[in-house]
Amino acid sequence: MSVTRLKDKKKKKALMDKFMSGGWQINDTKNKGLVVNADNADGPTIYICDIDSSMLYVVATIKDAVKILEKESTNTKFKFDVICDAVNSLIADLSSSKLKLDGKISNTFATGAVMYLAGTQSYAYMKNIGKANGQFIVLRYRDYANGDYLLRPNPVLSDKMLTPQEVEYQVRMILGNDKLKHPERFKRADIIPFKIKSTCKI
Repeated sequence: MSVTRLKDKKKKKALMDKFMSGGWQINDTKNKGLVVNADNADGPTIYICDIDSSMLYVVATIKDAVKILEKESTNTKFKFDVICDAVNSLIADLSSSKLKLDGKISNTFATGAVMYLAGTQSYAYMKNIGKANGQFIVLRYRDYANGDYLLRPNPVLSDKMLTPQEVEYQVRMILGNDKLKHPERFKRADIIPFKIKSTCKI
C-alpha cells in the first residue's frame, strides 16, 4: 500500500512548495509505484531523526493512513517489537547508504513508519485529543545502557509544519528531557546537538 504518493501533480507540487517555503531542501524520490487520491494527502507527518548520522526523513502520509493501513492489514498481525526492529534496521541501512531510497524502499519505509506510529503512546494520545492526522517526531539514538538503538516518539501539538530549525530545537528538548529521566542511556556529560545534515522527503 502506498501512503505517500500523490496522483495529482498540482497537489504534489503544492506539498513540495509548502516544504520548500518552510526552509526545507528536499531530496524527493521518484516513485513509480502505487498512487493514492490527492484529495486525502493530509495525514500524519512523521519527522524521523537519526541522531548519529544527522539524517532527517520526513514521511508525509495520506489522511487517516493508520486507519487505512489497519483495515488493509487485518490478516497480518505483526507484533509491535518486530515492527520497531524492522523500522530501526531500515533507518540504519538508509543512513549508512547500505540501501538506496528508491520507490520500493520509500514505500516500505513509509508503510513501516505508519505501522510503528500506530503502536505508540504518542499516537494514542494524539488520537484521543482529535489529532490523529497531526505531526510526530521520532528519534533514533543509541541507548548506551544496553548498546541498542531505540526509537523515541514524541507528539507535536502545533498544526503548522515545522521548519528544520524547529525540528532541531524540538529534538534538543526531547534529548534533554530523556537525559534527565534516563541518564544511563547517554555516554557523554553533554548532549551532542542534532544538526540536520541531509533531508529526504518520503
